[in-house]
Amino acid sequence: MAIRWTWLVRVSSSTTAPLILIHYIHIIIDIQWEYPGAIEHGATEDSKEKYTALLKYFNKAFKDEYKITLKRFLLTAFVPSDEVRIDAGYQVKLVCKYLDYVSVATYDYTGPYDSKTGYNAPLYSRSPNQNSVVN
Repeated sequence: MAIRWTWLVRVSSSTTAPLILIHYIHIIIDIQWEYPGAIEHGATEDSKEKYTALLKYFNKAFKDEYKITLKRFLLTAFVPSDEVRIDAGYQVKLVCKYLDYVSVATYDYTGPYDSKTGYNAPLYSRSPNQNSVVN
């Protein structure tokens, strides 16, 4: 299944507005906006609401398309796993109402900010002493 086209959508006329990468793969559209609510990276105060509005718009458009063509589009999104980013940028209950599938980022659980290295995305938590190496 090859990517047929890609859209880069700017959510406002501002040059600092984030670009949203939208892939059209068969009939799946995946929204990757990194990250609404990230004021420190240039997001606007209302980007959380704009993100939800964008998903609502696509959700309605896909339902309308289905009524005409009987082709069902899936609306999916890539979202962070960091609680701070989630709280700042996502209206979780509404977002889940409009999305068919959510991909949660499962990387960057460890990094240069940690005193020890660890597994990239562990399935289970582990004790602080288990299989960690001091950097």
